[in-house]
Amino acid sequence: MNSSQTLQSIIAALVVTLFAAAPLFSVSAQEKAAGQKQPPKNQTDRVRDKKPANSKPTAKDAKKTGLQSDRAPAKRTAVPRLKPEQEAKAMTFADEHHPELANLLRQLKKKSAPQYIRGLREVWTTSQRLERIRERQPERFESQIKQWKCYSEIRLLTARYVLTNDEKLAPRIQTLLKSHQETKLQATQAERDRIAGRLKELDTDLANQKKNFQKNLDVEWTRIKKQAEASARNRKQTDENVTAKD
Repeated sequence: MNSSQTLQSIIAALVVTLFAAAPLFSVSAQEKAAGQKQPPKNQTDRVRDKKPANSKPTAKDAKKTGLQSDRAPAKRTAVPRLKPEQEAKAMTFADEHHPELANLLRQLKKKSAPQYIRGLREVWTTSQRLERIRERQPERFESQIKQWKCYSEIRLLTARYVLTNDEKLAPRIQTLLKSHQETKLQATQAERDRIAGRLKELDTDLANQKKNFQKNLDVEWTRIKKQAEASARNRKQTDENVTAKD
């Protein structure tokens, strides 16, 4: 494998792993909590937490601070491999919507099977999510696929930027970041407009129900009375027929 192919393989691995811990555009609950001020401790808590300067840390202290060194680090759970037909569909999706990513995945398949499996599963999961959107909310599909393509390109260029520190990539990444945010904004605005339209319909329906409340009540009661009268007539007719036969 030449140096160019090696670089491509490293970039491909980075694309899969660079943001594995957390999505690029989300803030974890832990990060949100870290930014919040903790309530002040009362006097009892201060006394309880106070320890002599020469005291040794206990196992409980080590557990709290995560400093236990006698345990082996947790192993990353292996990602289950997709079925052959799922792999084929995932690659077709990547080929159609992000050919460069598809090529990098093929590089990984030759160089690093675990990374390839992880990356392909991510593509498969995304394709299934987008397919559900296309079936249930087709009006959102185009904006969602555009967001994914933009985000995927950002990851690819970011991996290259991290690896090569090539400043020529910075403007492209910034342009894509702007495009991604604009697409998200447009999608949110469209969703807001859809909900606003639905609320307008509900307001109209609610106003009509209030306006015609007594009228609708009378109609329902008239319907029930007619059903009861018809049933009574049928029973009477049945009784008369039985009596006539006797």
